[in-house]
Amino acid sequence: MKYLNVFVFIILCSSLNGQDTEGIIKVNKVQGVEAYFLAEPLQDYEVVLDSRNGLQWGSLLTDGLINESINAKANQLVRKVLKVAKKQNVEIDAVVYYGGKRIAGVKFKEDIDESQKGKGKVIKINGVEVYLLGEPEKDYKIVMNVRGGLKMKSLVTSGLANNSIDEDIEKMIRKLNKKTKSKGGADAIVYQTGKSAIGVKFE
Repeated sequence: MKYLNVFVFIILCSSLNGQDTEGIIKVNKVQGVEAYFLAEPLQDYEVVLDSRNGLQWGSLLTDGLINESINAKANQLVRKVLKVAKKQNVEIDAVVYYGGKRIAGVKFKEDIDESQKGKGKVIKINGVEVYLLGEPEKDYKIVMNVRGGLKMKSLVTSGLANNSIDEDIEKMIRKLNKKTKSKGGADAIVYQTGKSAIGVKFE
């Protein structure tokens, strides 16, 4: 895959100034918790639940004929984290999805900067900023709508090797880059729900 190594991204983001709106997302809540999908929280936090203490990654299974939306996959992953957190009596403030179906439950540190609350720094995939389940801080105009395509991996394996969220969004970005190339391309892709996203230019 050509998408950015997310762990390198996290290291690079460790000293961000949350006042800058460049690449900043205001995230939605999923299942009642802040959800950072391919975005690094601006607030300092500690990981309290991941694969080291009982959270197993595993595949999201479908029947191979239904192309699940990114939103549906995100909800499944968050439910999984919350279920394990409840079982282990672990309190979490948010979930952070690192790519490749890897997700963690996190707890924000006590010193809260209100200007950074609910905000994260997004990554780029193929030169396009990715805003999943949230809104950019910067104003933008819509360039085009883009839909996800047929997921052959899921079809040929009867759902046992279903695409990850980052694979789905990368496929959308390839379409976006191809269709907007003559217009100078798009700055970002914004996804909220369903099986389509929007390509945008920042103003």
